[in-house]
Amino acid sequence: MKDGTARVFVYKIGDGAQRRSAEMLARVFREEFGVEVDYTKIPRDEYGKPQPVSGWHFSISHSGPYWGVAMAREAVGFDLQLRRPINERMRRRILTPEESEDLLEAWVLKEAYAKMLGVGLELGFNKISCEEIRKRCKVEDWLGREYVSYVVMT
Repeated sequence: MKDGTARVFVYKIGDGAQRRSAEMLARVFREEFGVEVDYTKIPRDEYGKPQPVSGWHFSISHSGPYWGVAMAREAVGFDLQLRRPINERMRRRILTPEESEDLLEAWVLKEAYAKMLGVGLELGFNKISCEEIRKRCKVEDWLGREYVSYVVMT
């Protein structure tokens, strides 16, 4: 794997994707890197962001039956959401006044960015534009028919 790229693993695992995060992360580390991981023992920072394991930064997301993780040798944020309509009242909370992005795609991109920073929803999604995130970071989109996902790296 070359520097500056992420490895992304997305699985359609059915019900309980969130409950199976520890199991799925352990599986990816074991099968892809030969590393045994106990998710409950991974150190976290003051915001709850897991710290790197064996030099791999990672970010987990799940939506509906999908579970995924992005892994990179640098700070990484990943979000995945099922394609679905978003309540238009959310527009003010997600987009800056100047933005006219697709609401779901903007939400997913900004959540991935917040995860990369390790600040979660404290970011204030309506305070930064998708364009600004793309200027500051490496952004990879993983747009499926059933879901939207973005990977953001420093």
